[in-house]
Amino acid sequence: MFLIMFVFSNAKAYCSSEETSRLSRMINNININYEYNYDSNNFVVTFSNITSDFIVTYMNEGNDYVSYDELEFDNVLSGNHRFKIYSKKCNSISIIRDVTLPHYNEFFNSSECKNIQDYSYCNKWLPNEISYDIFKEKVDKYKETINKPTEQEEIMSKKSVLDIIADIIKEFYVRYYIVLLPMIILALCAIIYLKDKIDQIL
Repeated sequence: MFLIMFVFSNAKAYCSSEETSRLSRMINNININYEYNYDSNNFVVTFSNITSDFIVTYMNEGNDYVSYDELEFDNVLSGNHRFKIYSKKCNSISIIRDVTLPHYNEFFNSSECKNIQDYSYCNKWLPNEISYDIFKEKVDKYKETINKPTEQEEIMSKKSVLDIIADIIKEFYVRYYIVLLPMIILALCAIIYLKDKIDQIL
């Protein structure tokens, strides 16, 4: 990798439509990747598919960079970083790329996260940096919610065995009554109808 940092002149030459089209394709092809460096506890941000046709302004610093292969920024802190990529030659060719680097959660592998690895504060990466006290508070509250019995469980735990049996019997009789009542009514109607027919014959 070859990296140069210096100040560029704002004067730019005229670009033909073919040159503008070529540079547009190239600038949209530039990739940005990042990797965490566990030794420095910071990130390495890498621009690939970039050529010396372009200048990269690291807007957090205000410095300009150019590369003939790939562009690499070491020791980049977690947080939001903005880069402007633009053509040396064509004024109209430029883009802004935002890179948001997460915060490494040093507590994600602690005993507090045992059996709750899916909980957001037990993830390896967090959107914001947190202290151990905040982490512990969040985890303890979460554990309380998942261990708290549901309303139905609380009701059932308060009922005695006799109450549960009584509820089952009541439910059985209600269902039995709902099914039998229409049948009884139909039977009575049939009996009355047949009786009237018999009376008419006699």
